[in-house]
Amino acid sequence: IVAHSPDFIEKRLPFGTQISLSYNEADNFKPAGQRYDIFDHPLSAETGHTQEYGVMLNTFHGKLVLRFGHYKTTSGLSSSLVSGLATPKGQLLTMLRGVRAENLEGTNNNNPAGIAAFNQWWEGPTGTQIRQTLRFTERTSINPTTGETVATLTTDSRNSEVFETADVVSTGEEFEVVLNPTRSWRIAFNANHAEAVRSRVALNLRRVFEELRTVTQGPAGTLRVNDANAVTFADNWRTNYNQLLPYLATENAPADELREWRWNAITNYTFSNEGRLKGFSIGGGVRWQAQLVYGFPIVNDPTFGIVPDIKNPYYGPSQSSYDAWVGYRRKFEKFSWSVQLNVRNLGVGDELIPVSAQPDGTPNSWRIREAQTWSLRNSFTF
Repeated sequence: IVAHSPDFIEKRLPFGTQISLSYNEADNFKPAGQRYDIFDHPLSAETGHTQEYGVMLNTFHGKLVLRFGHYKTTSGLSSSLVSGLATPKGQLLTMLRGVRAENLEGTNNNNPAGIAAFNQWWEGPTGTQIRQTLRFTERTSINPTTGETVATLTTDSRNSEVFETADVVSTGEEFEVVLNPTRSWRIAFNANHAEAVRSRVALNLRRVFEELRTVTQGPAGTLRVNDANAVTFADNWRTNYNQLLPYLATENAPADELREWRWNAITNYTFSNEGRLKGFSIGGGVRWQAQLVYGFPIVNDPTFGIVPDIKNPYYGPSQSSYDAWVGYRRKFEKFSWSVQLNVRNLGVGDELIPVSAQPDGTPNSWRIREAQTWSLRNSFTF
């Protein structure tokens, strides 16, 4: 929706000023195969919802244009943001399968209270649903040689179907100034401020682990997970939960590789009636980007344990880039011809930009910065 100032208002504004207001709201989704959460409930497609509004001021009879815009975008049910959670989900599956097998084989018979506590959860609403989602089957048999009970459990992690999700909320402001000092000279400046944070990270998997925390704090915590070693249910839960913690700690954290501020400025001059330079144009631009977050230090949080410190991220360097171009345009009897030589990222050679960090802040992966490039463009208009 765009609303322009009516004539009776514009007549009272100086310098031929015009005012416009805008509002936009949009929804979208990402088509994909059917997904399910860990409780086997169907997940709808990843969605996006955007609201934006703005105001534009055109004054000095078109020589100066000012624009401001604000937007908020919510991306919901994204599984790509937390794709690494397939690991703790798989470890959860292995842990439950191990405890159940050792209970059936009699390894934990010396802890009947622990078995009863585990079975109460296993046969309760959450345990029952997990068994259904991950396709648990079990059978027991007797080893004819030793006479021992042997438990065989099969499961299916369904990594291509069962996902955890997270939401991202992005907000920002856009500023733009366009100045036309003369008919031949144009100057433009724009700036963008953006913030993006994650929310609702792995709500379902978090719920399962929190329920099991309570179970392991009782007699079930000392149940054996594997008869080959002394690892207990509580030990195994703690190890697996630590794999989940880095994702939980990203709740309300800034998105990696997002630069909070960016601005661009360009200018272009066209020689219209200047003798030998008639038809030529020349211009240049500068693009600046603020520091980017590329990692977090590791701290011992009293609530989450060993997790990233999202309040004190590691920042990469800010970045400035320069562009330039020269062009020529000429009209012929039946067509117009224009040619422009462009150079982008003046002076940039082999440069690397950090994208992730070791716990001490040392970069452990980089991406290649776009190097200086030349391009020549020809066009014909009939």
